[in-house]
Amino acid sequence: MDAKFGLVRAEPDGSLVIAGSAKPGETVDVYADGTPLGSAKAESGGDWVLVPDRPVKAGGVELTLGVNGGDARSPQSFVVAIDPTHKSPPLVVASVPGEMSKVLQGLPPATPESPAVPAAPSPSPANAPAPATATATPGGTPAPAQQQATAAPPERSPGAPAETPPATPAETPSSEVATAPSAPTPPAGTMA
Repeated sequence: MDAKFGLVRAEPDGSLVIAGSAKPGETVDVYADGTPLGSAKAESGGDWVLVPDRPVKAGGVELTLGVNGGDARSPQSFVVAIDPTHKSPPLVVASVPGEMSKVLQGLPPATPESPAVPAAPSPSPANAPAPATATATPGGTPAPAQQQATAAPPERSPGAPAETPPATPAETPSSEVATAPSAPTPPAGTMA
C-alpha cells in the first residue's frame, strides 16, 4: 500500500487536521478505531489533506489509513488522546510496527524542575561516608575531627542530576589548631 500518513494535528476540542501521501488520484480513507472518519483524494503530486467534519471523542482513539475500494490498511497508525475537559493539549503518537513510537504533539520538553530521568538513589550504607573521628594530642586537647577515606561514590546514571558537593569544615583560628608531635631527631653522628 502506497498511502501513508504525513501529519496529524489535534486540537483540545478533538478537531483534527490529517495529511499524507498516496498515488496521484487515489482516494484515501481514514478510520478512527475502525470507524470511517473521512476520505480525501490525492492530488497530482500525491499529497492529500483531510479535516474531518466532526471531532474525535475525548479519551484515546487510534487513526488508521486505507485506500478506497481496498481491504488493506497501512501498518502506520496514530494514537490521539483528547483530555475529557478539553483544557489540556492533546497527545499525538505515531506508531509503526517494529519501530519506536514517536510523540509528535502534547508532551512538553523536560526542564530542570521536572527531570525526564529520575534522580540517582541516595548512597547505600556500604557506600555512606564514615563518621568523623577525633583524636587526642599529647597535650590532652582534642585534634580537629578527620574524615576517614570512603569508597568511591556510586555511579550515577546518564542524565541524572549532579550531586551537591560535601560541605567543607569551617576554619579554626590558628591559636586553637592542635598539631601532631614531630618525630624525635636522632643526635648528630648517630645512626638510627
